[in-house]
Amino acid sequence: MNKIEHEGVICSLSEKSALVKIKQVEACAECHAKTMCSVSSIQEKTIEISYISGEYQIGERVLITGATSIGLKAVLYAFVIPLIIIIATLSFTTILHLSESLAVILAIAALIIYYLILYLLREKMKNKFVFTLTKKI
Repeated sequence: MNKIEHEGVICSLSEKSALVKIKQVEACAECHAKTMCSVSSIQEKTIEISYISGEYQIGERVLITGATSIGLKAVLYAFVIPLIIIIATLSFTTILHLSESLAVILAIAALIIYYLILYLLREKMKNKFVFTLTKKI
C-alpha cells in the first residue's frame, strides 16, 4: 500500500484526538536553486488526528501516515467535482440561452452550495480522511 507521510509536532492533545502541526513543502522547495526562484514555498498546516492510541506529549515529534487514496479523494472533492459543476452549470445555461452574466452568477451560486454542503458534511468527511500517528524515532 502506498503511503503519504509527514513529520510533525503535537501542538494539542485531548482524550480522542491530537492536533499536529506539519510543514507542507513543495517539491521545488528542496532544490538548491530555490533562492533564485520565486516558485518554492513552505506552508504550515495543522491536522487533527482522531482516536490516537499510545501516549503522546505536547511538543513531541511524530509521523503522520495516510493512504495515497486520501490525497486522490481530496483532489476529487476540492477540484474535479467543482470543475464538473461549473462546466455543467455553464452548459445548462447556454442551452437555455441565458445571458453570460446570469450564467456566471448561477455557476458561482452552484459552487457556493457545493462547498456549503461539504462544510455541513465535514464530520462525515473526517471518517473518509483517516491518518495514523506514530512516534518519530
